[in-house]
Amino acid sequence: RLAAYYAEGDGAAFRRLLARLIAIGAGLAGLAVAVAAALGGPVLTLLYTPAYAQRIDVLIVLMVAAGMAFVASFLGYGITAARRFRQQIPLFAGVLAATAVATLVLVPAYGVMGAALALVVSAVVQCVLSALVVVRALREGPADSPEEA
Repeated sequence: RLAAYYAEGDGAAFRRLLARLIAIGAGLAGLAVAVAAALGGPVLTLLYTPAYAQRIDVLIVLMVAAGMAFVASFLGYGITAARRFRQQIPLFAGVLAATAVATLVLVPAYGVMGAALALVVSAVVQCVLSALVVVRALREGPADSPEEA
C-alpha cells in the first residue's frame, strides 16, 4: 500500500501509513526497553550467568538501539516504496561513517557500554538520514520513470 500511495501521488495517505508504521516501531522499542528493564536481570542470569545480569544497563541501551533500528527499518520501507534506491548509497555510507567514528571514540572510553552507545548513534543517524530522504521524496513526488530519481 505504501508504494501504491506514493505512486498515485497520495502523499497524505503515504504519510499516514508511514506514521503508523513508525508508531509501531516506536511502540515495539518502548516495549523492548520496558521488558529489558523489568526482566533483563533474571533472563540474562538464566541464559548466561549472573555476571551478565550485572550489566542490565548495557542490555537496556541495546534495546534502545534496537528500537531505533525498528524505526529506521520502517523509514527504509518508505524509501523503498518511493523508489529512492540511489539515495540509499550515501545514506548508508553516512551511517557507516557515523558508526565507525562512534565506535572509535566510545569503545575505548566506555568499553562494552561504548559499543552499545555506538549502536544507538548508528541507529539515530540512520533514522535522521532516512527521514530526510523520505521528506525529499514526498516534496519531489513520484518520478516519471520507473528507475527512480
